[in-house]
Amino acid sequence: MIEQEASPRPWVEEEVAEALLPQLGWQAEAKATREVVIRGGVLADAVGYGKTCITLALIAARRKHDANLPKSADRIPLKATLVVVPKHLFGQWGTEVQKFAGSGLKCIAISDVAKLKQYSLADFQDADVVIIAQSILSSPRFWPYTADFAASHVDIKTDDKAGRYFRHCVAETMDALGTQVKRLVNEGSKAAYEAIQTARKNRRNVSADEEFIPLTRKMKVRPPLARSDPSRLALGRSTDSSPSLARPQNKQSKVVDPNFKAPPKPDVGRQGKEQIEADPWGLRDQSVRRDWTELQGPPLAMFLWARVVLDEFSYIDGADLVGFHTCQGRSRWILSGTPPLSDFSQVKSYVLVSLSRPRRPLPRPRRARSPRG
Repeated sequence: MIEQEASPRPWVEEEVAEALLPQLGWQAEAKATREVVIRGGVLADAVGYGKTCITLALIAARRKHDANLPKSADRIPLKATLVVVPKHLFGQWGTEVQKFAGSGLKCIAISDVAKLKQYSLADFQDADVVIIAQSILSSPRFWPYTADFAASHVDIKTDDKAGRYFRHCVAETMDALGTQVKRLVNEGSKAAYEAIQTARKNRRNVSADEEFIPLTRKMKVRPPLARSDPSRLALGRSTDSSPSLARPQNKQSKVVDPNFKAPPKPDVGRQGKEQIEADPWGLRDQSVRRDWTELQGPPLAMFLWARVVLDEFSYIDGADLVGFHTCQGRSRWILSGTPPLSDFSQVKSYVLVSLSRPRRPLPRPRRARSPRG
C-alpha cells in the first residue's frame, strides 16, 4: 500500500467504437486509450484479517509524508485521513484507533452534523484521522448546510436515490465551494459571509418569482348525465342524441391563481423541516475575522485530504456515494471483507467508487469521410 501511494503504476483505460458501412460491406472500429493513475486501491482481506489495523499502519507510516502539504487552488490541503464507515462500524473504528495507535494519532470522530459543528477548521488541520459515519452524507441537514456555506446559486434537497437533478445541484455547489474557499483564504471571513448573504437573497428572489400550484390536478370520475338533464344545454351541447359530452367552454376554472406568488424563503437556510442558522460557522465573530481557521463546522468537501478511506464500500449507494465523491483525497482506498464478485458489473463498481474524479467517457473518434471521385 505504501508503494501504491508513493509510485503507483498507471493502468490503461480503453474505449472502443464500432460502425457499419453497408455500402462497402465494411465494419470500422476505432479505439482510444489513455493512461490513468490512481493512488490507492482495494483492500479486500477476509473478515477478521485486520483491514482496520493495516489501514492505521499505513497512516502512521506515511505521517511525515502527509505533512508535506501540496498547493491547492480551490481546496484546503490537510495531513489528515478521512475514513467513511457504516454507522454500525462507527464505534468500532474509534476503539481500534485507540487500541493500535493510542495517543500516536490524533483522531476526530463525527457521528452527525451537530457533532461536526463542534470542531473548528484548525482542529481538522491538526488531526491525523477523521472518522465520520456514512449516514452523515445522506442527512437532510448535510447538503443544505454545504450548499449554504458554498454560496451556491442552487439549493440542495437531499435525494436518497441521487437523481439527475440532485447530482446537478451537487456539481454546481462543488464549483461554488471552490470559489468560496479562494474567497475565504484571500479575502477573509467577512467577504465569505457577504457572499453567503448574497446567494441567500438570490435564491429567495428566484423562489418568489416561481408560480405556485397549491393543488395537484387529478382526474375525477363524473357520473353520466341523463339525456333530459338541462345542464347539457349549459355545457354548450345541442339537443341531439350523441352519447358523448362536450367539454365546457369556460376554461378559467383552474386551481392555479395567476396572481398568486409563492411566499419568499426565509433569510437563512432552506425551507422545510431542517433549516440552517444565520451563521453556524461564526464567520462574523472577531476571532474568525482575525484568523479564518477558527471557523466552526467546515464542510467536509472543502478539504483536500491526505487520503480518503471507505470501509465496507458495498454498503454505499445513492446520496452517500455522491457525498463520498465530493471529498477529494490525494489517495483513495476502499475496504471490504465481502466484496461482490458475481459478475463484471459488480467488479466494475470498485473502479467507479475508487475514482477520485467524475468518470467521463473518452471522446469518440469522428468517422473519416471518403473523398468524392
